[in-house]
Amino acid sequence: MLNPIITLLKRLAKVDRDLAAHSLATSAWSLRIARHMGLPTSEQLAATTVGVLHEIGALIVPTEELQSLSTASDQRVIEVQREMRGASLAVLASIPAVVEYMPLVGMVYDDIVPRMAVRIVVVADQLDALLRQWPDRDAVPARTALRILESVAGSRYDPQVIASIHSMLN
Repeated sequence: MLNPIITLLKRLAKVDRDLAAHSLATSAWSLRIARHMGLPTSEQLAATTVGVLHEIGALIVPTEELQSLSTASDQRVIEVQREMRGASLAVLASIPAVVEYMPLVGMVYDDIVPRMAVRIVVVADQLDALLRQWPDRDAVPARTALRILESVAGSRYDPQVIASIHSMLN
């Protein structure tokens, strides 16, 4: 399964290096959190795999469109995010080794997260997005990122995952 993932990441890096770096970092955070929470190896692998592939939809969206999002309306950003989510699922569905995780991946995009691995990826994605310097905004300090995540624990993010990150960062 590693070769298709590496191929996809190389393609993503050609489209957007920042997004490829974010995907790798989300995967690394997902693994750290899953290990810290003591999840079984299978759940750690699921979190790591979904984490690294969660932005693959950017391969379908034209580069110019991705680059223009920093000045786009909120509505346009939401439209492109939906387009990328659908494209991500389509790309992932074309890789036989990933198909077994499709229900898991689909849960992320439907905001229905019954499995802890997916809950971890959702939070790891936001955590890295906050900590990372982006072309259109500065990174925030780790303590600020943690406060932002804690402010929506239970309503938007799984409180167990947030508690685990709190424990890891303190």
